[in-house]
Amino acid sequence: MHKTATAIAGTIAAAGLILAVAGTASAAQTTAPGEGTYLVGAELAPGQYAASGQVDEFMGCYWKRLSGTTGDLEDIIASDYTHSEKVIVTVLPSDYAFESEDCGTWTRIGDVPAAPAPDLTGAAIGSAAIGSAVVGSAVLPLALPLVMAGSAGL
Repeated sequence: MHKTATAIAGTIAAAGLILAVAGTASAAQTTAPGEGTYLVGAELAPGQYAASGQVDEFMGCYWKRLSGTTGDLEDIIASDYTHSEKVIVTVLPSDYAFESEDCGTWTRIGDVPAAPAPDLTGAAIGSAAIGSAVVGSAVLPLALPLVMAGSAGL
């Protein structure tokens, strides 16, 4: 029985260590020091982040949202270099990584804002207005008279 009690105690201690590590990992995902590159989802949770920025006359806060970490310019989705006292960036779930220099500590302040709902109150199919088009079988009947009228003067 002594061996069983020791094994149970070891299992409980290991579980406690796993929970402690898991708790640390989730806390680390909502803050990031001002220097470095962080993989989105693994090292930094998506969301809105704020940092104190940089108001120094010579140094500024530089951040980048990245689609990859190859170092190519094509990896940059969005970036900014600012001397602002406060910087807010939205890191999207589709971003591969987030990088910053001289920005201070980034703290998660909210979720990624939801995309606006499409406006479904527009004109009904079959009505036409200048600058609008209806997708589908209604396009040709609406556009054909205009094309024909325009080509008559040629």
